Amino acid sequence: DPGKSAYEIWLDNGFTGTEQDFLNWLKNQSNNADSLGLSFALTDEDTYSVSVGLATERSVIVIPATYNNKPVTKIANKAFNECKNLKKVTIPDSVTSIGEDAFRNCSSLTSVTIGKGVTSIGNSAFYNCTSLTSVIIPDSVTSIGEGAFYNCTSFTNVTIPDSVTSIGNNAFSYCTSLTSITIGNSVTSIGDRTFAGCTSLTSVTIGTGVTSIGDRTFYECTLLTSVTIGNGVTSIGNSAFYNCTSLNAVYITDITAWCNIKFNDYASNPLLYAHNLYLNGELITNLVITDSVTSIGNYAFYGCSSLTSITIPDSVTSIGGSAFSVCTSLNAVYITDISAWCNIKFNVNTSNPLLYAHNLYLNGELVTNLVIPDSVTSIGNYAFYGCSSLTSVTIPDSVTSIGNGAFYNCPVEYTSASAFAFGYINKNNLKTAIITSGDSIGNSAFYNCSSLTSITIPDSVTSIGGSAFDGCSSLTSITIPNSVTSIGGSAFDGCSSLTSITIPNSVTSIDNSAFQNCTSLTSATIPDSVTSIDNSAFQNCTSLTSATIGNNVTSIGDSAFFGCCKLVEVINKSSLNITKDSRNNGFVGYYALNVKTDGQSDIVNKNDYLFYTYNNINYLLGYTGNDTNLSLPDNYNGKDYQIYFCAFYGCTSLTRITIPDSVTSIGSSAFSNCTSLTSITIGKGVTSIGENAFYGCSSLTSVTIPDSVTSIGENAFYVCSSLTSVTIGNGVTSIGNSAFRGCNNIQTVFYKGGKEQWDKIGYAGGINVNKLYFYSEAAPTNSGKYWHYADDGVTPVIWQQ
Repeated sequence: DPGKSAYEIWLDNGFTGTEQDFLNWLKNQSNNADSLGLSFALTDEDTYSVSVGLATERSVIVIPATYNNKPVTKIANKAFNECKNLKKVTIPDSVTSIGEDAFRNCSSLTSVTIGKGVTSIGNSAFYNCTSLTSVIIPDSVTSIGEGAFYNCTSFTNVTIPDSVTSIGNNAFSYCTSLTSITIGNSVTSIGDRTFAGCTSLTSVTIGTGVTSIGDRTFYECTLLTSVTIGNGVTSIGNSAFYNCTSLNAVYITDITAWCNIKFNDYASNPLLYAHNLYLNGELITNLVITDSVTSIGNYAFYGCSSLTSITIPDSVTSIGGSAFSVCTSLNAVYITDISAWCNIKFNVNTSNPLLYAHNLYLNGELVTNLVIPDSVTSIGNYAFYGCSSLTSVTIPDSVTSIGNGAFYNCPVEYTSASAFAFGYINKNNLKTAIITSGDSIGNSAFYNCSSLTSITIPDSVTSIGGSAFDGCSSLTSITIPNSVTSIGGSAFDGCSSLTSITIPNSVTSIDNSAFQNCTSLTSATIPDSVTSIDNSAFQNCTSLTSATIGNNVTSIGDSAFFGCCKLVEVINKSSLNITKDSRNNGFVGYYALNVKTDGQSDIVNKNDYLFYTYNNINYLLGYTGNDTNLSLPDNYNGKDYQIYFCAFYGCTSLTRITIPDSVTSIGSSAFSNCTSLTSITIGKGVTSIGENAFYGCSSLTSVTIPDSVTSIGENAFYVCSSLTSVTIGNGVTSIGNSAFRGCNNIQTVFYKGGKEQWDKIGYAGGINVNKLYFYSEAAPTNSGKYWHYADDGVTPVIWQQ
């Protein structure tokens, strides 16, 4: 830096002292300088080192073996740092160490001869020597420091001799012209990012002495096609082979050693990109794990798509996470002992090769009818995960626990078990379960068994755990034995096909969300033994019409019955003050028409239609049948009726509905979210359409509102996105906010009155007035948009002007 004094530069190079100290040092250097301009300093060992501070402008340097009759043994730190003109250096055999940054940023250096006495090459010794094409590392070198050859972009090849025991972090990083490396057998560790960014590197051979490969060692060596890994390697660091996208072969000599390698993540394993594993030069397709293997590590065969089958011996007791992930060609797993297989510890589902293979062979025979032997007491996590060859399973009484996901995605229709500790089985195809003994059903035991239709619970069971049947959406009924005293939180949450359940007198408490989202449940009777109903216990049971609260219930938690919009009848036998329209006591009376203290339910099921009469008014509460095209009853006991709040809410299979003239009103949310409903006929007796009545009926294409209707509630047809045509009778006097909002495909709105009458309505409920046509029986004489009926008296026709 021309702006700095020599003294300041001296300080910048790491020296300390006064300016006089600097002058004394400079004098000493001058006294110890040779004719080449090299500076020497006496070491503690009574030898000389090529010193720092006296830069040379020469392009060729030959370091002498002796100076003042004493050997030159070291090249000091930063000795030739930033010598931009230096092109060639010869280091004699007398030198034992090359210091840190010794030749750093010597950007013109093309050739270095390292003497046979050098044992260590210091950190960043040749850092950024971008013109250096090659270097011969002699057999004397035992360590190569961090960043020693970092960014030597002209380097083409390097051989690391057997004498080297350690290679530092970043030692050869970004040597972008380096095409091949051979790492000697004495190297025990390769540091982090040692060869990162060597984008021309095509092959690597790692010697048998190497035990560890650091993080990102070969990071983004994008042309690397093959790697040979010695059988001494025990660990490979994070992302060691990340983005080595040209890899197509990994060569090993010992499968036991390979299984024991600790791969820190999926990109530690070169198979992520190579896919092909070679054992002693032969491509492995049918992998046979040797009896000496007791565990297979994490990511061991991650991405090894050349594998078609694997034989796992009885000696294996654990298989690590993602050990067989993305082994997409696997189609067979061979074993010799079911008991040993059941006891393997699979860390996660991707530990099990059956995830991809699907077919399990026992002593050469495909297993379809699995019989667990009596010697087995537990079946481990993920033991048969994805084993689609199974059609049936027999589990003996000796089994006391079944692990997470043990039979997940196995097409088994029937399972018999004694201990039913079916923790997280997640068998989508499990249809029937018979439990023969035991005193509890564990948490999440049948969680998300979406095909389960039947479960038999023995009298020995005293508790049903949290989420035990959560998500069993095909379960239609269940009998809880009198031995059960507690039902855990979310035990039956989301059992959307469950229409009835009997809670025995033995139960004392119903926990949080126990029956939440049981949307087909029509009635609930809480026995006298129950003292508390916890928060959200029956929340969103949208088909629940009647609830009986037992004598001894003293508390009902928050939102216990929230969203039970059809709950018209509450029989309150408890001392709780339950009243209509009240949000207290978990909303149990909030939706009710009638709260009474005794008697039986007055709800009547007539031909699959649920009716309720209160104060001489008849209400249609819902439908329990399976028809999708419905014509509602002409009357109920000879009288008119109303369609109650949420009566057909969420009936997604309903396609057509005909409402007779005997219906007087359509309640709020009556047909909300009937997403398959394409056609509705509204009878001439209907006077009001409630809020959200047809909210979200996204398949509805047209609607005719008869003259009898006087009001259309807020959001009545909100987001009926397929609606193209609307006819509104002349009896309508009010249209609620957003009644037709989100109906963006409406092309025509036929109003049976005139403009003056329309203007009195005041608010169009989201109707685009540019689509509006007024009724005119005769051809209009004034300008405007008008319509009339065709000869059939039904079809609207626009008058052409």
